[in-house]
Amino acid sequence: MSRSRLLHLLLAVLVLAASLLIPAATPVPASSGDFVTVQGTQLIFRGKPIKLKGVNFYPKDQPWANMWERWKGESTRNDLLNARELDINSIRVMVPYKPENGWTDKETGAVVPEYLNQLRQMVQMAGEFDIKVIITLFDFYDMSFDRPVAGSAAEARNKRYLKDIVAAFRDDDRVLAWDIHNEPDHYETWKDDRDPTQFIDWISRMADEIRRLDPNHLVTVGMGQFDNLFVADASGAPELGKKANGRTVADISDFLSFHSYNAGNMDWQVAYIRDHSNKPLVLQETGWPSGPPCVKADFSESQQTFLYGEMIKAAKKWDLSGLMQWMLWDLKPGASLGKGRETHEDYFGLLKRDGTWKPAMPLFRDAWPVEPLPSVTRSNLPLTNNSQPVPPPNPNAQPPLYFPETGHYIYDAFRDYWRRFGGLTVFGYPLTEQREEGGYWVQYFERARFELHEEALQTPGYLDLEKSERYKLLVKLSLLGVDLAKNKTGGKGFARVDAPPQSVSGFAYFPETGHTLLGKIGEYWHSHTGITNFGYPISEAAPEVSQADGKMYLVQYFQRTRLEYHPEHAGTPYEVQLGLLGRELLASKGCK
Repeated sequence: MSRSRLLHLLLAVLVLAASLLIPAATPVPASSGDFVTVQGTQLIFRGKPIKLKGVNFYPKDQPWANMWERWKGESTRNDLLNARELDINSIRVMVPYKPENGWTDKETGAVVPEYLNQLRQMVQMAGEFDIKVIITLFDFYDMSFDRPVAGSAAEARNKRYLKDIVAAFRDDDRVLAWDIHNEPDHYETWKDDRDPTQFIDWISRMADEIRRLDPNHLVTVGMGQFDNLFVADASGAPELGKKANGRTVADISDFLSFHSYNAGNMDWQVAYIRDHSNKPLVLQETGWPSGPPCVKADFSESQQTFLYGEMIKAAKKWDLSGLMQWMLWDLKPGASLGKGRETHEDYFGLLKRDGTWKPAMPLFRDAWPVEPLPSVTRSNLPLTNNSQPVPPPNPNAQPPLYFPETGHYIYDAFRDYWRRFGGLTVFGYPLTEQREEGGYWVQYFERARFELHEEALQTPGYLDLEKSERYKLLVKLSLLGVDLAKNKTGGKGFARVDAPPQSVSGFAYFPETGHTLLGKIGEYWHSHTGITNFGYPISEAAPEVSQADGKMYLVQYFQRTRLEYHPEHAGTPYEVQLGLLGRELLASKGCK
């Protein structure tokens, strides 16, 4: 074989190899019928009415902008496989706008190519499973950020963002619709400034631009409150049978999207919407939290299942075009508020954090059946991980303490107090994350409940105090001993005793509560910052049967705890122990 022929052959091989590496996408003709359209009150696909069942999708441990900032292609695909077990045919994904979230250039609004590639991967994976995607644009964006009035530089940045994203998917039938904004009625301009007209005008201009760039896909807006679909100005939503005072989000949308977590009021909400519009209606966000455990009786898996059933009944009764749940996974504790502060917002998932399904899962899967939504468009983009630089951690930041024994963290002030004033020996393991109770952030430990008193930060001279003195003001142990003593004595409390004669040694008497300290319990109290950790004694030492093991111990009640003398541990740090009051209090609420 001649040298020139060999070179030609090698060149042909290289060209073929290169062609295999180029991501392929087959354009979809607009007349193919593979785009979802609207006909009367129905969404139409390939000439037939369809129903949507979907998930507001975030991968596990990557909610909000973290989905993109910490993008992991393969694990995202695995989570989409989890969602597919619900027999869904649609997902909704939210795309940030502001440069702070990494998506756009601050000066031009141009989309960072790597993030656009991640969105392409997301659409590709969904199409692989016959799932169509509603892409929500301008997430985390309010008019107050840069006032994008018509013709302004800010509006030009908005339009460049749309051009880069919308034009990229113009001919892609794996996309179901463009959702212009997520809950604009919950943002400052609409809610606090009471200027919905300005927001609606901006939404209208963005809708016009989207339709100019892409005539193939539907446009909608996910409204946080059902009647705000028909708000035109500061006068609010119109009454039944009356029209709005001008152009509304409902007028702008091809189909209506509303969010509701109120199954008991669903009939009224849908009846109101139907009174004002006959466009297809999608319940775009719905669900119910199953926790945190032992905070509210209604935050439970049984109530979640019941309310899913009620929402599905309403969806069938009113012939809704779609039902999308919020969200697939329970969030890592503190994901909503940060620093271990868990709320009900962390428990909307149908998947628990250990990967097991909640009881509501088969109901959602089976009671709202839908058909798959296959697509013509194909691509073979490689799945990537985000390579954007991550800001270095603060070298002065103290990480939380994590305890695999109970699966909980201790953050910030609670962590520092726990370490400084007794640690595991005195307080035991954490049994919960931080939660809000009685107006304070609290955290349960085996032997105590910590309360965060942030009003202490306003104490004159607070910053001049030694750290230990600051912690004594900032963190308090709940008065669990007082509550327990009241329960044991029918609300009367333990009877006061007289002060012992001054000639008696080894006693400490507290006139504030009328009780004494002595012996090993007294020694422990004095050596473990007694006033701070335990408070004053509110009983005398007396024998009592332990709920923990059924044995008799010498115990004494204090304002914040119960101290127990354990002679079997004589000579060790566990000779005197705090009672398991934190665990007992949780048990009284039905928690293990």
